[in-house]
Amino acid sequence: MIFQSVPRNVDAIKEQLRLVWADVLDVPTVNDDDNFVDLGADSIAATQCQQRIAATYDIDIAVAVLLTDDTTLQTLAQRIASKVTSVPPT
Repeated sequence: MIFQSVPRNVDAIKEQLRLVWADVLDVPTVNDDDNFVDLGADSIAATQCQQRIAATYDIDIAVAVLLTDDTTLQTLAQRIASKVTSVPPT
């Protein structure tokens, strides 16, 4: 799933990540404070998610970041926003 436009604010990024996590992890809902690993992620799911993030935002998020205890939808969206807002759009 590659999105047509790249969002640059945290709320829009959260909404796109919510869809990716729900799809990759096959869960019906993802809340802002849900932890990637607690939702059932493993290294394969983390790699799939990392690849989608890279394809959508043209940034690299390490798989290890997704598998840490403190990676929630909110914290990951903030991390991505800080990276994409610091890079001028092409």
